[in-house]
Amino acid sequence: MLIDSEFSLLIETRKEIHRNPELSGKEKKTQQLILDFLVKHSSAKCIKLAKTGVLACFDSGNTGQTILIRGDIDALPIQEVNAFPHKSTTKKVSHKCGHDGHTTILLGLAIMLTKKPIQKGKVFLLFQPAEEIGAGAKAVLNDPAFPEGEIDFVYAYIISPDLRRMKSS
Repeated sequence: MLIDSEFSLLIETRKEIHRNPELSGKEKKTQQLILDFLVKHSSAKCIKLAKTGVLACFDSGNTGQTILIRGDIDALPIQEVNAFPHKSTTKKVSHKCGHDGHTTILLGLAIMLTKKPIQKGKVFLLFQPAEEIGAGAKAVLNDPAFPEGEIDFVYAYIISPDLRRMKSS
């Protein structure tokens, strides 16, 4: 579980990402934010790949399955019209598809995997660039740093503000 200070850190990180969106293939500052966060708040081994992407590896050192969890990091060429304090500061660019949330969810998972390390196998967290233009996945797979052939399962997700918050019973 995450503690309140970690939730606060993640909320502020998401707002920082939202304030500073970058278009597909230009996610240099986002990549650096992710790397800085992971170095400071996780035990992940980090690899730059696909020019502006990041692969975070959690390796148990023991034989087991390898899981990759993917989230995207790019923004869209759309002017933000919201008035909240963390609105986009980049003219004609904003996070309209929740990729700031996807990135933050993976950062939170990195904290959790550091606090409770896996016992077998590996977990990769893929911060994929250029999803909006359809070029990021191919660039990741073609990058020599990508652990081709090692991955048993891949998970991706999407967030939706229209879904009701689920409560545990």
